[in-house]
Amino acid sequence: MFRKTVALLGVVAVAGSTAAVAGAKTSHHATKHKVNISAKLTKQATSGQGPLVYTGTVSGTGGKGTVVVKQTIISATKSTSTSVATYKKGKLNAKFTITQMITSSGTTFTGTGKTTGGTGIYKHAKGNLKVTGTASSNLASAKLKITGTIKY
Repeated sequence: MFRKTVALLGVVAVAGSTAAVAGAKTSHHATKHKVNISAKLTKQATSGQGPLVYTGTVSGTGGKGTVVVKQTIISATKSTSTSVATYKKGKLNAKFTITQMITSSGTTFTGTGKTTGGTGIYKHAKGNLKVTGTASSNLASAKLKITGTIKY
């Protein structure tokens, strides 16, 4: 159960962060943009010892998009994840470190992350992000909130 919980949380965190810069405009001089994103994720079927995979949607700063998250379990309370969010103007990559706690009603989590570039207008995107959220008790779904600042 810890592996499933950690995996879902990491995925959720990553998905939300990538959505923040979806509406950015191309510019020769990078500017800072505040991030305020909501994300919804669903766990996909996985097999073996590889990373867990989640897909979902993001909305808020920058518009709407889709995301794919791959999560690696570090321990019962920690995980890391990578994500790629796809928008009309490019793809945004991010990495997160997540800490989670299992409760009687599900799992709560917090974490930090960084954007790691992308394509299109997000080619050189850089920034720091914070994530908070919850996952259902069966870990089939999660909701998260991502805030921070990204420069692109």
